[in-house]
Amino acid sequence: MKIDPMKYVNRKKDRELLSRRQVMDLLYRNLSLVQEFDDSKLDIGVMSNKYCDLAVKRGYRNYRIGTVADFYRLEVFASVSKYLRDFVNDNGVFLVVFNTLSDKPISCVFRSLVGKDFIDLSLFPCPYGLDLFEESFTYGDTLVISEGIYDADVLRSLYPNTLAIMTSSVSVMMGEVLKTLTDHFILCFDNDSAGARGLEVSEKRLKRVNKDCVVEVLPIYSGDKDIGELEDKVFFREIDGDGRLDRETFYRTHLSSLVVKN
Repeated sequence: MKIDPMKYVNRKKDRELLSRRQVMDLLYRNLSLVQEFDDSKLDIGVMSNKYCDLAVKRGYRNYRIGTVADFYRLEVFASVSKYLRDFVNDNGVFLVVFNTLSDKPISCVFRSLVGKDFIDLSLFPCPYGLDLFEESFTYGDTLVISEGIYDADVLRSLYPNTLAIMTSSVSVMMGEVLKTLTDHFILCFDNDSAGARGLEVSEKRLKRVNKDCVVEVLPIYSGDKDIGELEDKVFFREIDGDGRLDRETFYRTHLSSLVVKN
């Protein structure tokens, strides 16, 4: 039986709807860190999700667990889209990965803990991970660019100055943003035809906004689809410890030859 939570929300006529920024601020301040969430009363284990496993393993504090009860408690149901209400209602418990700028949430991704469903919520287009750079990062230092959040956060354990563009290629608008950060890029995209096309398009667009920038490519370990398999294959127990070490050595070796710091 599917229940529409909006039927049970006390909607006062004089209640003002919250802005998208207010909704994200409330969720960011009040949802539990993955590391602190108690899933003992759930019929699913939070740590059986690869994103949650990564958050705990790497200490990522922008990964939060949300529940339908949180949406009631924080009174945000009336201020979000029907798509997000349906997602929250259908999943009950879910992961929220926040993207912050100066410790203020500017976007987030709601992900199912048991499936592949997700919903984005954002204030404006912005790459993921700006708040996770090294404090010493300065213009001219190397910036690694991946496609998705998981890939970026896996790679971040090897090189912290990493962003995800949240799509298959760098747009011209995104290129304008990236131009203000550095002029030296390493692209780390999926090892498939779409990734190859994304590499080609992204290099052209980065050079369109700064013809003097340096654009290089971090190769993917032979046989793997993307950088995320460095953790995936361990999480799903598909490789042993030596197999992971081989991959890590591969990426560290290539990064050491490509990364430039001022």
